[in-house]
Amino acid sequence: MTRQRLLTLSGFMLGGLALLGLDALLAVPARTPLRVHAPSASPQAIERAIDDAILLELGLTLPWRADPLIRDRLRRTIGLLTTPTDPTDDLDRAETLGLLRSDPLVRARLVERARRALPEPDAPSDAELAAFVATNADRFMPPVTLTFEHRFAPHDTPDRHLPELTLGPRPTRTVAALARTLGQPAADA
Repeated sequence: MTRQRLLTLSGFMLGGLALLGLDALLAVPARTPLRVHAPSASPQAIERAIDDAILLELGLTLPWRADPLIRDRLRRTIGLLTTPTDPTDDLDRAETLGLLRSDPLVRARLVERARRALPEPDAPSDAELAAFVATNADRFMPPVTLTFEHRFAPHDTPDRHLPELTLGPRPTRTVAALARTLGQPAADA
Protein backbone atom coordinates (compact mmCIF):
# COMPACT_ATOMS: atom_id res chain seq x y z
CA MET A 1 0.00 0.00 0.00
CA THR A 2 1.30 3.38 -0.85
CA ARG A 3 1.80 6.10 1.65
CA GLN A 4 -0.93 8.25 0.07
CA ARG A 5 -3.55 5.49 0.42
CA LEU A 6 -2.51 4.82 4.01
CA LEU A 7 -2.95 8.49 4.91
CA THR A 8 -6.34 8.60 3.22
CA LEU A 9 -7.51 5.47 5.01
CA SER A 10 -6.23 6.82 8.35
CA GLY A 11 -8.09 10.10 7.74
CA PHE A 12 -11.33 8.26 7.07
CA MET A 13 -10.91 6.19 10.22
CA LEU A 14 -10.16 9.23 12.38
CA GLY A 15 -13.10 11.10 10.86
CA GLY A 16 -15.41 8.16 11.56
CA LEU A 17 -14.21 7.94 15.16
CA ALA A 18 -14.74 11.69 15.57
CA LEU A 19 -18.28 11.39 14.22
CA LEU A 20 -19.03 8.51 16.60
CA GLY A 21 -17.71 10.53 19.53
CA LEU A 22 -19.75 13.57 18.50
CA ASP A 23 -22.84 11.41 18.13
CA ALA A 24 -22.35 10.03 21.64
CA LEU A 25 -22.01 13.56 23.04
CA LEU A 26 -25.08 14.89 21.26
CA ALA A 27 -27.27 11.82 21.67
CA VAL A 28 -30.40 12.31 23.70
CA PRO A 29 -30.28 10.04 26.73
CA ALA A 30 -32.82 7.25 26.75
CA ARG A 31 -35.93 8.22 28.68
CA THR A 32 -36.99 6.09 31.55
CA PRO A 33 -40.46 4.65 31.13
CA LEU A 34 -43.27 6.61 32.70
CA ARG A 35 -44.69 4.77 35.72
CA VAL A 36 -48.25 5.49 36.75
CA HIS A 37 -49.82 4.44 40.04
CA ALA A 38 -53.63 4.33 39.85
CA PRO A 39 -55.12 2.93 43.08
CA SER A 40 -58.61 2.87 41.60
CA ALA A 41 -59.43 0.85 38.50
CA SER A 42 -61.99 3.27 37.06
CA PRO A 43 -61.12 4.65 33.62
CA GLN A 44 -61.38 8.22 34.93
CA ALA A 45 -58.93 7.52 37.77
CA ILE A 46 -56.45 5.88 35.39
CA GLU A 47 -56.71 8.77 32.93
CA ARG A 48 -56.21 11.30 35.76
CA ALA A 49 -53.16 9.39 37.06
CA ILE A 50 -51.60 9.34 33.58
CA ASP A 51 -52.22 13.08 33.15
CA ASP A 52 -50.67 13.81 36.54
CA ALA A 53 -47.61 11.64 35.77
CA ILE A 54 -47.05 13.47 32.47
CA LEU A 55 -47.49 16.85 34.17
CA LEU A 56 -45.06 15.80 36.92
CA GLU A 57 -42.41 14.96 34.33
CA LEU A 58 -42.99 18.36 32.71
CA GLY A 59 -42.85 20.06 36.13
CA LEU A 60 -39.46 18.46 36.81
CA THR A 61 -38.07 20.07 33.65
CA LEU A 62 -39.18 23.54 34.80
CA PRO A 63 -36.93 25.57 37.15
CA TRP A 64 -38.44 24.15 40.34
CA ARG A 65 -35.52 25.28 42.52
CA ALA A 66 -36.80 28.86 42.21
CA ASP A 67 -40.11 27.95 43.87
CA PRO A 68 -39.88 28.94 47.58
CA LEU A 69 -42.57 26.48 48.68
CA ILE A 70 -40.79 23.51 47.07
CA ARG A 71 -37.37 24.59 48.41
CA ASP A 72 -38.69 25.07 51.94
CA ARG A 73 -40.59 21.78 51.97
CA LEU A 74 -37.60 19.79 50.66
CA ARG A 75 -35.19 21.42 53.10
CA ARG A 76 -37.50 20.70 56.03
CA THR A 77 -37.91 17.09 54.95
CA ILE A 78 -34.16 16.62 54.47
CA GLY A 79 -33.64 18.20 57.89
CA LEU A 80 -35.87 15.54 59.42
CA LEU A 81 -34.18 12.70 57.54
CA THR A 82 -30.52 13.61 57.91
CA THR A 83 -28.14 15.48 60.18
CA PRO A 84 -27.64 19.20 59.47
CA THR A 85 -24.98 19.92 56.86
CA ASP A 86 -24.37 22.51 54.20
CA PRO A 87 -27.85 23.79 53.13
CA THR A 88 -26.82 24.26 49.50
CA ASP A 89 -26.79 20.54 48.82
CA ASP A 90 -30.10 19.80 50.59
CA LEU A 91 -31.99 20.18 47.31
CA ASP A 92 -29.56 17.85 45.54
CA ARG A 93 -29.97 15.24 48.27
CA ALA A 94 -33.76 15.61 48.18
CA GLU A 95 -33.68 15.06 44.42
CA THR A 96 -31.41 12.03 44.83
CA LEU A 97 -33.74 10.54 47.44
CA GLY A 98 -36.72 10.95 45.09
CA LEU A 99 -38.58 13.40 47.30
CA LEU A 100 -39.72 15.39 44.29
CA ARG A 101 -41.92 12.47 43.25
CA SER A 102 -42.82 11.04 46.66
CA ASP A 103 -43.65 14.13 48.74
CA PRO A 104 -47.36 14.86 48.12
CA LEU A 105 -47.07 18.63 48.55
CA VAL A 106 -44.03 18.96 46.27
CA ARG A 107 -45.59 16.64 43.71
CA ALA A 108 -48.85 18.64 43.68
CA ARG A 109 -46.91 21.89 43.35
CA LEU A 110 -44.88 20.56 40.42
CA VAL A 111 -48.03 19.32 38.67
CA GLU A 112 -49.72 22.68 39.18
CA ARG A 113 -46.70 24.60 37.87
CA ALA A 114 -46.65 22.36 34.79
CA ARG A 115 -50.39 22.85 34.27
CA ARG A 116 -49.91 26.64 34.35
CA ALA A 117 -46.97 26.39 31.94
CA LEU A 118 -49.09 24.68 29.29
CA PRO A 119 -50.51 26.96 26.62
CA GLU A 120 -54.19 27.77 26.87
CA PRO A 121 -56.23 25.89 24.28
CA ASP A 122 -57.92 27.94 21.61
CA ALA A 123 -61.57 28.67 22.28
CA PRO A 124 -63.89 26.72 19.98
CA SER A 125 -65.74 28.63 17.32
CA ASP A 126 -69.51 29.09 17.42
CA ALA A 127 -69.90 26.52 14.65
CA GLU A 128 -67.83 23.95 16.60
CA LEU A 129 -69.92 24.57 19.73
CA ALA A 130 -73.17 24.22 17.78
CA ALA A 131 -71.96 20.96 16.22
CA PHE A 132 -70.95 19.60 19.64
CA VAL A 133 -74.31 20.49 21.17
CA ALA A 134 -76.13 18.92 18.21
CA THR A 135 -74.21 15.63 18.50
CA ASN A 136 -74.52 15.54 22.31
CA ALA A 137 -78.03 16.95 22.71
CA ASP A 138 -78.99 14.35 25.32
CA ARG A 139 -76.30 15.70 27.67
CA PHE A 140 -77.83 19.19 27.60
CA MET A 141 -81.49 18.23 28.11
CA PRO A 142 -82.93 18.74 31.59
CA PRO A 143 -84.55 15.65 33.13
CA VAL A 144 -88.24 15.13 32.44
CA THR A 145 -90.34 16.47 35.31
CA LEU A 146 -93.98 15.82 36.19
CA THR A 147 -96.63 17.63 38.16
CA PHE A 148 -99.68 15.56 39.07
CA GLU A 149 -102.79 15.47 41.22
CA HIS A 150 -103.49 12.55 43.46
CA ARG A 151 -107.26 11.78 43.44
CA PHE A 152 -109.15 9.20 45.47
CA ALA A 153 -112.52 7.95 44.15
CA PRO A 154 -114.72 5.23 45.52
CA HIS A 155 -114.62 2.31 43.07
CA ASP A 156 -117.11 0.01 44.75
CA THR A 157 -120.15 2.36 44.63
CA PRO A 158 -122.51 2.36 41.64
CA ASP A 159 -122.96 6.14 41.81
CA ARG A 160 -120.07 7.74 39.94
CA HIS A 161 -121.25 11.27 40.79
CA LEU A 162 -119.87 11.20 44.32
CA PRO A 163 -117.29 13.89 45.09
CA GLU A 164 -113.64 12.84 44.87
CA LEU A 165 -111.05 13.42 47.53
CA THR A 166 -108.24 15.48 45.95
CA LEU A 167 -104.89 16.18 47.52
CA GLY A 168 -104.24 19.02 45.06
CA PRO A 169 -101.25 19.50 42.78
CA ARG A 170 -98.16 17.64 43.89
CA PRO A 171 -94.71 19.24 43.64
CA THR A 172 -92.81 18.90 40.38
CA ARG A 173 -90.62 15.79 40.41
CA THR A 174 -88.38 13.92 38.06
CA VAL A 175 -89.46 10.50 36.86
CA ALA A 176 -86.65 8.89 38.89
CA ALA A 177 -87.77 10.66 42.09
CA LEU A 178 -91.36 9.68 41.40
CA ALA A 179 -90.33 6.03 40.98
CA ARG A 180 -88.49 6.14 44.30
CA THR A 181 -91.54 7.59 46.06
CA LEU A 182 -94.50 5.80 44.42
CA GLY A 183 -92.79 2.87 42.70
CA GLN A 184 -91.74 2.20 39.10
CA PRO A 185 -95.24 1.20 37.82
CA ALA A 186 -96.70 4.54 38.94
CA ALA A 187 -93.78 6.44 37.39
CA ASP A 188 -94.19 4.52 34.11
CA ALA A 189 -97.92 5.29 34.03
